[in-house]
Amino acid sequence: MRKLSVFTILLAGLFFVGCQESSTKSSSSSESSCHTCFTLDETQQVVVEKPKREGVYHFATEDTQVYSSDGSKVIGSVIKGYGFAEVKEQGDKVILKAVGYIKDGDSLNIYADEDFILPAITLKEGSVVKDMEVAIPKAKLTKTESEIWSKSEFIYYDNCSMCHAAHSPKEHTIQEWEGVYGTMKAFAMPTEEDDKLIWEYLRSHSKGSFALDE
Repeated sequence: MRKLSVFTILLAGLFFVGCQESSTKSSSSSESSCHTCFTLDETQQVVVEKPKREGVYHFATEDTQVYSSDGSKVIGSVIKGYGFAEVKEQGDKVILKAVGYIKDGDSLNIYADEDFILPAITLKEGSVVKDMEVAIPKAKLTKTESEIWSKSEFIYYDNCSMCHAAHSPKEHTIQEWEGVYGTMKAFAMPTEEDDKLIWEYLRSHSKGSFALDE
């Protein structure tokens, strides 16, 4: 009877150890699985390549029309301040290379920012392509970017430093500025014209956006 009891105790002990090892392996496997899932999520993040800007640049002095590369017809529009690399001059127009962000599934827009919030060039039809060539009248262009933004910059800092030191546009993305500026202008109360100029300045100079000057 005593021998049977000792045998039973030994058997129970072996069973307990086996269960402990199985539990440890299961826990380790679970942790490994969770770690793998987390790693996969990290590797699936989308990386947007910043367009390279090279050569002589021209900047749109206002929201204006863009023409086909031969200058024969209007194909879309471009926003104020957007820059293009010069290809060549042709009559009263300049042939330009449009550099920007192209979003999968959106064939009509070249975006000014890496978050695909602000369309810089919008076509009426057709499809945008990388390094797309367009034409814009010389009268609607300048090679000096600061000429476009000097008034807007002054108005922004004049209006938005009455209560505190004005923030640099580069501190926020376009999306963030929509909320921040919306709150600020309720206190600053700019005129309708000043409001437009300030917003154009902020969106163009925001973090990840298109302005080349600082």
